[in-house]
Amino acid sequence: MDEKCPSQVKNNLVASFNSRKEIIMHMLWGILMVAIGLLMLIWGSAKSEFVIYRILVERSKKLWGDNVHRFYQMAGIAVIIMGVLVALKVIGR
Repeated sequence: MDEKCPSQVKNNLVASFNSRKEIIMHMLWGILMVAIGLLMLIWGSAKSEFVIYRILVERSKKLWGDNVHRFYQMAGIAVIIMGVLVALKVIGR
């Protein structure tokens, strides 16, 4: 029989825990990014009057002009895509 010494068992458990922790963190960050991207997409589509969005729009109008809402729609889609890639662990770390 192949018996492992206690230090090998401990190392395997620690490695397993760290791997699970990393997967969970990728999922959490990915979900958070998707949620933020959805907010940007919805706010841009609805031309929202929400305070945070109005502040962002006012700062961006200098550069984007009348296309500022379209910019936030496209940026929202980009953030959603990046969030999905992070959640699936395609990118990150």
